[in-house]
Amino acid sequence: MVGSPPTVTRRQVADAIDDLDDQLADLQEVKKAVYQNYRAALASRGYGKDAIKAEAATLKLAIRQRRNIEKDPEAAKARRGLFDEILTDITAEPARGARARSKDDASADDRPLHAVIADEVAEEVAAAETAAKLAEDGTDGSGEDRRKSSIKAAADRAEARSRSGGPPRVAH
Repeated sequence: MVGSPPTVTRRQVADAIDDLDDQLADLQEVKKAVYQNYRAALASRGYGKDAIKAEAATLKLAIRQRRNIEKDPEAAKARRGLFDEILTDITAEPARGARARSKDDASADDRPLHAVIADEVAEEVAAAETAAKLAEDGTDGSGEDRRKSSIKAAADRAEARSRSGGPPRVAH
C-alpha cells in the first residue's frame, strides 16, 4: 500500500459543507445585486415596471438557454425545434368548423385530457386483471388461450369505455 487515506471526521465534513453553503449564499446575494443594478439601469432609461420585469425574466431565460447551448449544442437545437413545434400546435387557431361536431359523431370526445388518460389507464388495468385471471385459471398460453384472453380483454376495454361515456380520443 502506498499509504492510508487521511482520516476525515464527520465534524470536518459538516464544517466544510457549512462553509460552502455560506459562500453560496454570499454569491446569491451578489447575483441578486447584479440583477437589481440591471433593473435600476432599465428604470433610468425610462422602462416601466412591467417592462423591467419582462426584460429581467427574459434575460434569465436567455442565460439558461446559453448555458444549455454551451453544454450540448445539438441537444439544445433539437429541444428548441421541439419547443417551436409544440408552441405552434398549442397557439394555432383551429380551422373553421374544426370544433363543430355533429351530435351523432361518436368519435368526438370533448372530455378533459385527464379524464381521457384516466380511462386509458382503467382499460389497461382491466386488461391486466383479465390476463392475471386467465393465468390463475390455468391457461397454458396456447393460441386458443391467447385468443380467448384477447377477446376477454377487448370486452373489458369496451365495458370500461361504456362506463366512461365513450372511447378516449385525443385530437392533434
